[in-house]
Amino acid sequence: MSYAEIALVLAGAAAVYSLGYIASRRKTLAERLGLSIEGLAVVLRCRRVHEQIQRVGASHARVLRAFGDAGAVSGVILGVAGLAYLHVNLLQLLARSPAASPVVPLVPGWTIGLDALPYFMIAVALALVPHELAHALVAAAESIPVKSVGAFLLLVFLGGFAELDEEELERRPARTKARVLSAGSLANLLTFFLLLLATQLLVKPVGVRVVETRENYPAHGILEPGDLIVGVGEVRVSTLGEFSGALSRYKPGDNVTLEVVRGGSSVKVCLRLAGRPEDPTKPALGVVIEQAFSNEALYSALWWSLVLTGSVALLNMLPIYPLDGGRLLAAALSPLSPKSRKNLVTGVSAYTTILLLLNVVLSMAPPL
Repeated sequence: MSYAEIALVLAGAAAVYSLGYIASRRKTLAERLGLSIEGLAVVLRCRRVHEQIQRVGASHARVLRAFGDAGAVSGVILGVAGLAYLHVNLLQLLARSPAASPVVPLVPGWTIGLDALPYFMIAVALALVPHELAHALVAAAESIPVKSVGAFLLLVFLGGFAELDEEELERRPARTKARVLSAGSLANLLTFFLLLLATQLLVKPVGVRVVETRENYPAHGILEPGDLIVGVGEVRVSTLGEFSGALSRYKPGDNVTLEVVRGGSSVKVCLRLAGRPEDPTKPALGVVIEQAFSNEALYSALWWSLVLTGSVALLNMLPIYPLDGGRLLAAALSPLSPKSRKNLVTGVSAYTTILLLLNVVLSMAPPL
């Protein structure tokens, strides 16, 4: 990300803080909006919504309790899966394996550029609203008061919350706590699968787009950025995998005809393949390519939403206190003495936090 993009994101955050501060100084307006400045956060509370949540929770208590029980089971599975993933991924990162997945914090102005910011904002809403609503509804079904629900901006980080009566929650049995604490991640998991289905139904791959060409390679000066490759020889291709498979049938030195869509028109270009630097026996065009879709904007919104909802579902169930997974662990250890429970939760939280940070550091470290 460029310094200009970072500056624009910081300027936007500063504008929100300024408007929030001005509005919070006007008591009547602040109360009507539910707006306040709390520490470094601009907080917006929707007090009217929580009254409706209490009514819905009370009238559908049996269904919501069953949802909470399912959430407790899925929460344990997600927590175990998250720990296993972090261990395996750390080993792959240490080995510099191409199978390793980057674990990168999503920070507007740093790891998220301005071009992706609108889609990221949609993803935040699709991740936070079901998550916090599920917490609040299951709490209401358990007759635990919901004080408010809302959203906040902390520096450049957006977040949401369901403000429950924590003292009342602490007095409840472990099963009730598990229901309430796990409901948010189950809602994210269900949202993830719905988004995945929407992606399959609404967005189709339509070819391979040329991002750039490499000098001294066959494609340079012939293919152009933005060209859409839809055919290799007599084979139609719509995905990166199909393109790679079709090209692998050729050898360096072979002539290959590509069908390309350029400026809305279909053209055919003939190239003589070169060899790859790392393996001269395999063919190379000398292009940087990406997958093209029937609706790029919709795909971007769905992709970011899948990333964020899946990440929230998994990370939130990691046994790190005060995340829901850490609190779920504390509830499961309630038969132990308070001191033993605290020591065990603290130890597991510290271990998992270090494991997560190692994944992040190694993911962002420059290659050797």
